[in-house]
Amino acid sequence: MLGRMPTAALRIVLIVAAAVLMAGCGKQKTSSSPLKIRLALDWYPEPEHGGYFQALAKGYYKDAGLDVEILSGTPRLTSERRVAAGEAEFGLSSSDQVLVACERGLPLIALTTTLQHDPIGIMVHADSPVQTFADLSGRRVAVSPGFLWFRYIVQHFGLHDVQEIPPTYSVANFLHDPTYIQQAFVTSEPYFAQQGGAQTRTLLVRDAGYDDYRVLIGRRDWVAAHPDETRRLVAAALRGWRDFLDSPDAGLVEILKHNPETTQALAANGAKVLREGHFVDGFADRGEAIGQMTDRRWREQADVLKSIGALPAGFEPSNAYTNDFQPKP
Repeated sequence: MLGRMPTAALRIVLIVAAAVLMAGCGKQKTSSSPLKIRLALDWYPEPEHGGYFQALAKGYYKDAGLDVEILSGTPRLTSERRVAAGEAEFGLSSSDQVLVACERGLPLIALTTTLQHDPIGIMVHADSPVQTFADLSGRRVAVSPGFLWFRYIVQHFGLHDVQEIPPTYSVANFLHDPTYIQQAFVTSEPYFAQQGGAQTRTLLVRDAGYDDYRVLIGRRDWVAAHPDETRRLVAAALRGWRDFLDSPDAGLVEILKHNPETTQALAANGAKVLREGHFVDGFADRGEAIGQMTDRRWREQADVLKSIGALPAGFEPSNAYTNDFQPKP
């Protein structure tokens, strides 16, 4: 057919074909950039965020077409309000805080778990007469004001004359006072205390009936507008957590980059405690797994909060979370 065309017509056809080919090649070279996403932590970078940093270090977000920036938290910045205000698309929180925030009208939704169980509790000296939470009556406890789990402990165990004092976010007072009692993450404060020569015990809140998830949250309107990107972020984060439990080195290096105040020994200890305590993956004999959220656990959490007056009786917890973005088994 080309051989039968007049010369001028053939020249036009070839020019058009070349233009189309060049345009096609141009599209291949200028593929869309990864979507920028900000993820707000609930504290300074630490092993409790390990899966997210593992995914960053291993390029799992990039593989998913996402450009994720992890924003450090502080004692004065809440991830719930940062996400609700549009300062970040996603954040890390806990199921109790998400339930209360949603009841107050913040446009948040939980998408998957960071930790199946919260590693927070009360730390005492090993030889302390405090053996259970019921023994805290008449004692001073250094705990952040407004912690719902401590309100539950006081009411559930019928404690009286408990004096709450401000925490210092260190173990200095603990090391100098054998009667000192303080809030603690089992991944960090016991380590610091032992480095200072003190032997400790930690009463975990999860063992007292206050068993909250640590979760990844998103802003509702952003999630609704970007369902595919949300699904890819969740999948990349969970891939990071599975990898972190198997071999956390890459994630720990990334954490140290983002938080030079921590140390390799502390970070490695935190990763070890998370793995051995099944805080991330839960307990297989209970049917728990990395990332899993169940209606039962959310309803139990809501019932606990209702029992201490933190939620109204008619609040529906299913409005605070979704499993729609979980990877397919």
